[in-house]
Amino acid sequence: MSLDRVRAPYNFVPVSPAVALFDAAAVGHDVPFSDGISGRLTLDIVAESPIFTRGSRDKTRFFTLPDGETRAIPGTSIKGMLRNVLEIASFGRLSRVNDHTFGVRDLHNSDLYTRHFTDIVGRYPVSMVAAGWLQLKAGASYDDVEAGEDGSPAWEIVPCHYAKVHYADLVAVARAHGAADFRPGDKQSAVKKYGAWAKGTAGLDAQAQVEVLARHGTAGLRHEPRLGDFGRVKRGTLAPAGAAPAPGATAGRLVFTGQPSYWDGSREGKNSPKHHDFFFYGAAGPAITVPFRVRQAFSHVHKGSGEQHRLDDNPNTEWKYWHDRLQRGERVPVFFLTKPGGGLRAMGLAQMFRLAYDHGTRAAVAHAQPGAFAAVDPGDPKLDLAELIFGRVGKDWTLRGRASFETAVEVGGAEELPPVSTVLGSPRASYYPHYLEQSTDPKRYGAAPRQVSQKSGRMAPAYQTYMEQQVRARGWKRYVQREVILPAPEPPRRKRDQSVNEDVVTTWRPLAAGARFQTHLMVHNLRPFELGALLWCLDFGGRTACRHGLGMARSLGYGKVRIELGGVDLRTVGGGSVDLDAARRAFETEMERQVPGWAGSDQLAQLVALATPIPADRNDDHRHMMIEHPRNGNEFSEAKKAGLALAPLVDPADVQRSRSETRSGAMATGTTPARAAGTTTSVRAAPAAGGGRDRAADAPAAPMDPLERELREAQANGGHVALMRRWMDEKGDLEAARRAAAQRVIGQPSRQWKESKADVWAWLQDPK
Repeated sequence: MSLDRVRAPYNFVPVSPAVALFDAAAVGHDVPFSDGISGRLTLDIVAESPIFTRGSRDKTRFFTLPDGETRAIPGTSIKGMLRNVLEIASFGRLSRVNDHTFGVRDLHNSDLYTRHFTDIVGRYPVSMVAAGWLQLKAGASYDDVEAGEDGSPAWEIVPCHYAKVHYADLVAVARAHGAADFRPGDKQSAVKKYGAWAKGTAGLDAQAQVEVLARHGTAGLRHEPRLGDFGRVKRGTLAPAGAAPAPGATAGRLVFTGQPSYWDGSREGKNSPKHHDFFFYGAAGPAITVPFRVRQAFSHVHKGSGEQHRLDDNPNTEWKYWHDRLQRGERVPVFFLTKPGGGLRAMGLAQMFRLAYDHGTRAAVAHAQPGAFAAVDPGDPKLDLAELIFGRVGKDWTLRGRASFETAVEVGGAEELPPVSTVLGSPRASYYPHYLEQSTDPKRYGAAPRQVSQKSGRMAPAYQTYMEQQVRARGWKRYVQREVILPAPEPPRRKRDQSVNEDVVTTWRPLAAGARFQTHLMVHNLRPFELGALLWCLDFGGRTACRHGLGMARSLGYGKVRIELGGVDLRTVGGGSVDLDAARRAFETEMERQVPGWAGSDQLAQLVALATPIPADRNDDHRHMMIEHPRNGNEFSEAKKAGLALAPLVDPADVQRSRSETRSGAMATGTTPARAAGTTTSVRAAPAAGGGRDRAADAPAAPMDPLERELREAQANGGHVALMRRWMDEKGDLEAARRAAAQRVIGQPSRQWKESKADVWAWLQDPK
């Protein structure tokens, strides 16, 4: 069964190339604005699904105050949740991004990966990978960096020849010399192999007869000439260095690499699991300096942040084993690729190593939003609205925040649910079908373009990856508001019915839906439009159906919350009262001034769609993809084979069409889009389409049907089709009223609309 579409519990809000910036020169705590507002708002955070925030003492229990009993949510968590909404809604910078350089090992994408490692000479594949010993230059230390145009470090590689060694030969030597636990075919790291081998008496120094498959200097390769011999150890000739030498034996040293999948000895040849390690021998030329950029990329690829479920910057298991030895002045076995014409391109710790991409995450963001990382000019400081309100810390400009959240304390005492244990999927920004923009053609959303493969000559998906010069990030990642998956998925089991891999299992005890927390939003010297921005973010501009995501396991539907505005204790600088609705209007007016068409923008439409809960029967569309799906197999690799990509939650073409229809309607009626669909007066009031808050005083409108208002609001943001499909799925007593409201809003659409949304059109025409 082929994979029909990609799935993810998250999607993206696209970034605008232009950033809305505000003058920060006069902003501060000391000198009040003439219309400055200070005080506090009381906020109630109500969980509509089970919720969990990790405790600092017992990580399986909910976070508590120092008394150990009062459950709470840190104010910083609430601030981060709302700041993200504000950054998006105010067209801010996507600047809070870790600068990761990922490595790729994608055997299904020849143009991206495998063509760099193998080539065809005559009719036979030849490895282009060279081998050698990484070492410190004479007199250098691990951290030394030499002066030079590229800051070349004091690392160098001494090239050597190498050959493959069959696992059967390694096991035979291990058994004969007391290393009974050495099982190279088990899925494991190279570190475990070295540990098991060391339990025997045979050292890593060895001798063997080598059959050379590709000679040093082999011509015809893209990276010619080939550096060093490549071959295989003849079966049955491997022996420890101290044994009687076999005729024609060569002295060398054994090198182990990780075993990515289990091999039981039953299959060999093409498409079989890895069943060889390596034998390094001889010398193949003078030392090669490791350029700083290669060293930096190598270090990034081998950080803990490159591993599943890890975000730290320490070396991963494999590199830590070797880098400790390199620091002590020992030599480290590495594999590497050279550039055409000479010089080192990349290196790794395995023959098919993770190749560092040419670009990292910050480059991808910078291409999508050129001003994301622009420095602030101290003479004329400009900040985005989130920085202006919550503050900025930087070498170029620092500003104290003027809004903060107190710790939210639980009120009411919610039930603690039984413990949940599962593997929390860790989204990987290296998975380019999800995280990178693949196509701007509406007909291609959800798929990558296709082009002729440079290696195979056949049509193949032409994904945008971090290798591309103008790679573009998809935008802000946000989790879909979905139903909780209960019971939680079973933890994965190791091969051969071994025990559960507890290393990747997370256990927590969530609080039941209905848990309520109370906090205070403290503000100081905010202008009305700045206060309005915070109010807008609490309920997404009066959209009562929208929800925030807070806490852990949001990808499984946990932490769906709404925010209710309770007490208001605000005063202007002169001691006057504050009009909250006027503040909201001031924010919307300011955004329309900064970004014409803001209320109907794709950026806002995707944000609202991601905050609107989806029906339970669509949970499967928004789950994590699986490596071992019972029907689809490895869904990540199958998606790449099929050329699939993550489509926007709302089709941007629908958003654009809705904007055009709204503008046309406004021109016909003499109204503005922001005033076309009704009013709201408070945080808890019914939502207003297009963010409108007032009408012309001389043209009062009759009250609008709530269902029609809801649909028109969704239409203004491109989500009306999704809403109608939800109504179709829910059926019930309101179906007839909903259909009537939809018929009034949709009217007589174009033939293209009817054909592309045939299911919705059929529902609209249903006489029931």
